[in-house]
Parts: sequence; structure tokens; C-alpha cells
Amino acid sequence: MTRSILLAALLILSASVGADSYFSSQPNGIGIRQFMTSVRGIGMGGGGLAAHDSLSLNAWQISTWRHVPNTRGTFSLTYRRIETDLGGDVFRNATAEFAGVSFAIPIQKDRWVFGAALQPYAQTEYRFRSDVVSGDSIAFTQLTETTGTINRAQLNLVWSPREWLGLAVHTNFYFGTYEDQYDFQFDNTSYLDSDHRVQYRLSGAGLGFSADVQPVPQLTLAGFVDLAPSMGMDVEYTSPIDNFDQPERTFDTFPMHLGVSGAYELGKRWRMEGSFSQQSWENALTTSPANYDSWSRLGVGVERSVSHARRPAFLSRFDWRFGYSRTQIGYRFNGDAVVEQAAHAGIGIPFSDFNNRIDVAVMAGIRGDQGSNLAEERFVNVLFSISVGELWFQSSR
Repeated sequence: MTRSILLAALLILSASVGADSYFSSQPNGIGIRQFMTSVRGIGMGGGGLAAHDSLSLNAWQISTWRHVPNTRGTFSLTYRRIETDLGGDVFRNATAEFAGVSFAIPIQKDRWVFGAALQPYAQTEYRFRSDVVSGDSIAFTQLTETTGTINRAQLNLVWSPREWLGLAVHTNFYFGTYEDQYDFQFDNTSYLDSDHRVQYRLSGAGLGFSADVQPVPQLTLAGFVDLAPSMGMDVEYTSPIDNFDQPERTFDTFPMHLGVSGAYELGKRWRMEGSFSQQSWENALTTSPANYDSWSRLGVGVERSVSHARRPAFLSRFDWRFGYSRTQIGYRFNGDAVVEQAAHAGIGIPFSDFNNRIDVAVMAGIRGDQGSNLAEERFVNVLFSISVGELWFQSSR
């Protein structure tokens, strides 16, 4: 049954949908940056890097996979709802998305682990209308639409030379497509049958490393680094118009990504954690206009873990998580950085004698500011994951 669930998850890996945020509409941008460590981590303030887990797999702090006792898979989905206020004009949208899948296979218990992961890296989907007057005084309406998703796939190898130390190396593969489409309306009744499209197919590879250490049993320190990948881009231009003047996108690379975290256990069931991750987008891509900014997330959270008593109280049968995060999303609108603040909550529901778990998290907050960015979004993200595993390999005595 477990293997059937994991195989079914693989069949829908490509089912990802655009972020549908106004702030994904930065010209020549890559959309909203996706950073989800795990659904458990989202419940703890968007981090969860150092809070090691033996049931769900962290998609960024790979070294903590050393705590996984048997072959394990984690599959995640998310539902997003956004209400955008553009100077009094309010519109709403909602979308469901594939949020990630990870698999870990212990080769030698408590020593070597091999695995793979796939997650959305950046997403965009937006459209708008504008009235245009050409150089020869011809008036028309232009409908502009941009869609795209970049995914990040990994092959991971984890080594634990000591009980208190974990090391990991991961090869990152980036791939995806962006498409800019322009339709033109001249008679106020219908658009041209043919349109102008530019499609960008991106691909590249890079290396990443992560480590976690326990200087004392109650304290865990962790960190990761994804080096800037070597990226390539193929451009396909389709248009019946010979002189359509639209600058093409330019992608050099994705910036190096760093993350650090610390977790402290307050007794047997309480844990607190803080994490910080950062990318310098403003120095990584050559594009015009240059409205990239530094991306960063600071998150803090607590977790009260399930009780393993024989007859626990009802609320003690679940993991409970709460947190707060502050994210700078990596773009400047109206000349100012866009900041996102969110409250987090989550629950973990173990099953099969505590060997598997369902995690649910809710992240609600505000992105942008009417005064500085001329736009503000209120959003709610609901995330779901299931982590299941079973013994595939057993060493003979």
C-alpha cells in the first residue's frame, strides 16, 4: 500500500500552477520565489531546518535525512488564496499546487542515505490590459500574459560519520519554461487570431551542501548552501509582426542560496527554532529594468510534539506548531522592497504506530504595502503533506 502511494505521487509531479500574485508581475522577473522546507517547517514559522525529523523529509536541510530509519517518501500539496488591493481595486484568486516530493533510502542505517527530491523553485502567472497608441496614431488594446514555472530537482547523498554530525551533498537540476504572450485588439470586439509569443526554456545544474551538528543533546545547529548553478536558455520567437519592440529576458544564473538555523529542546515534548535564509537576487541577473532586490526569510517557531503515553489526552495525540516569518520577496515595486509578514500554525497527525504522519499547516499574512509599493495582498496558504515509509533493505547478520 505504501509503495502504491509513492508511485501515484510520481505521476503528478508536473502538475504545478502559477503563483497568481500581483508581485509576480515584475517585468522580466521570474515570479514569486518558492521556499518550503517541509509542511512541518511551515507550521514552525517557515523554517524547520535544524528541527530534525525521522518521519518527514526536509527539502533544503538534506543532512537531517540521516535520522530517517527506513525508506521514506514525503509528498506535498498547497492551496493558496490571495486578495489583492491595487489602490482601491480589489480582486481575488485561488489556486492549488503541487508543492514537492522527496524520497530517502537508507543504505547503511545511521550512516549513509541516498535520496531524491523535486520542488517548484519559482512561479509566475499574471495578465493585464493596456491601451496603446502606435507611432502612426493607431489606437489598440494590448493583452499581456506571462506564465511560467521553474522546478528544482535533486539527487542527495547523506553521510553521518558521528552520531552528533550529519553531512550531505546534493546535485541540483533546474528546469522550466516561461512564456510571454501579447494579443492585440483593434476594433474593440475581438483579438487577432494570431498573436506574439516568446518562450524561454531554462535549464542548468549546480551543487549544494548541508550539515547539522549537536554540540549538546538539546541543541542542534544546521546550515545549507546551494551554489550558483550554470544556466542555459533557449528562446523561441513566434509572431506575425516583424517590428514588435519588446526586450527579451536575460538570465545569467540563480544566486547562491544560504540558510542557517538553530533548534533547542525544552524538555521531552517542547522544541523552539529560529532560521534565516538569503539570496542576493539584485546581483545575479542582468535585466532591464533592474528591480531585483535581496530575497530573505527570517522565521521563528515552537513545536509541542505528540505524547507517546499509553492513553494520552486527546490534544496530546498530535504535534502542534506555531510561528512567525518575515520575508523580503526579492523585488522592488515603486522603488521600495516588498516585504511579507505571516503567522504560522500547524498540526502533525501520526498513524501506523507513529511510523507515518500527515502534516497540515496554515500560513496567513500580508505582502506589500499600499503606501510604499502601491499594492497590498492578504493571503492564506494551506499546505498538506503525507510522509510514509517501510523497510526495503535489511542487513543480514
